Amino acid sequence: MAHTFYYEDCQQPDGATATHKVRHLIGRVGQEGLSERAARREHDRIMQEVNRKRGSVAPAVKGRTFRDIAEAWRVVIAPHLSPSTVRQRESHLRKHIMPRFGDAAPHTLDNSALQQMFSKELFGGSLRIVVGRNCPTCEEPRHQNAA
Repeated sequence: MAHTFYYEDCQQPDGATATHKVRHLIGRVGQEGLSERAARREHDRIMQEVNRKRGSVAPAVKGRTFRDIAEAWRVVIAPHLSPSTVRQRESHLRKHIMPRFGDAAPHTLDNSALQQMFSKELFGGSLRIVVGRNCPTCEEPRHQNAA
């Protein structure tokens, strides 16, 4: 059986906040259950949520923001791609991604943050309805009427 342990804040009857240790069952590991990798992934997801609730997400290391990673991509990866691919990815970075995540610490970007940006805020719904819709957040003609 795989468990994860963490400390959780709880409200006392007198209004004070106390911390207690929580044991959370992840599941059975082995042939009849989860793989060790899946158990570790679930543990990581739980701990990210616990840290987010407690407000203990570490700040970005100085000089290590998503913007820095994008700049490293421009130097290392982009020269090996076709010009049209680089134009398309630069456009997405400039119009959609950098305004939202540019100054964020890379370790704070999780699936829920990305899914929220892409499905709710950027396109107003499910990703399945994106094709054929006008891009609501930019004025670039090649993003308009993309069908």
